[in-house]
Amino acid sequence: MGYEAQSKKVKISTEREIKIPEEFYEEFSLIDEVQISKVNGALIITPIIDPVFEKYKTLIMEQLTKAGYTGQELTDKFNELRKQVQVNDGFTLFMNVKPDFKKQE
Repeated sequence: MGYEAQSKKVKISTEREIKIPEEFYEEFSLIDEVQISKVNGALIITPIIDPVFEKYKTLIMEQLTKAGYTGQELTDKFNELRKQVQVNDGFTLFMNVKPDFKKQE
């Protein structure tokens, strides 16, 4: 079984910070933290998966789309809600993403 590899060259700031390319950031729904590991001379950056959020992210996207969010606005709102969801905190998710969720103009 094969695997698909993608890579990007990024700069390291004087504060030892790297900027994760936007397409990787969005594809993996990254927000505040990742796990970084050293494996056989390679650095591996692994998303930290929030099980509550993973369970409901499709619902969140459906509701935001129904509410009229598109493009960057959709991404921003999705990430805003993502930050509010805590592990084992389904109540927060329920309160912030309801079937009648409306875009505020």
